[in-house]
Amino acid sequence: RELNSKGVFCRNLIQNGYEVSGIPLIDIVPISFSLPLNYKWVFFTSPNAVNQFFSSINLPELGKRKIACLGVGTANALKKFNVDSDFIGKNEIGLVAKEFAEVIGEEKVLFPGAKNGKRSVQKILQETQVIDLPIYETHFKEVVFQETFYSVVFTSPSNVRAFFNSGNTSSSFQKAIAIGKSTEMELLQNAVKPVLANSYLEEDWAGAVISSSF
Repeated sequence: RELNSKGVFCRNLIQNGYEVSGIPLIDIVPISFSLPLNYKWVFFTSPNAVNQFFSSINLPELGKRKIACLGVGTANALKKFNVDSDFIGKNEIGLVAKEFAEVIGEEKVLFPGAKNGKRSVQKILQETQVIDLPIYETHFKEVVFQETFYSVVFTSPSNVRAFFNSGNTSSSFQKAIAIGKSTEMELLQNAVKPVLANSYLEEDWAGAVISSSF
């Protein structure tokens, strides 16, 4: 994925002597959409969802609805559109989903995101609470790695699929880092046993890379 060179992940690794490269494996293709009417919350699971949503929607159109998101990276993406988060999930996604369910009670939630996404949070809620809104599709890029990296950090199941669909392989000495349980499961399905980062915080991503080096 593209990286913020001034972000916590890059900064922590560079300070510890690592060279860091960001290689996007996925193209984002927008889908036209319109907003439904009856919902109290909007939940964003990724910066991609934030960027695609607010490329088409102005903040006043949301009225007084509350904003939830998964991870500090998604919260930071929201801040770029002057949007504050009422709920930020910082733990493993299954725990985040349970925490969010306790916060919202029986209120309805709009989930803008990728077509055919994992729906990890939605599965915890009642069906009557969930409004799925596909706003983009992910298309895999054909990217064959020309150099060998000691660690490869995968931030989503789509990243994993794109990596292997391009013909890349994971060597025996290479460490795979998974961000989130669903990413871990995708790697296991490809016969790769990853190191699971402790949370969606970038400092934990960096910590997983560093700890796997010893």
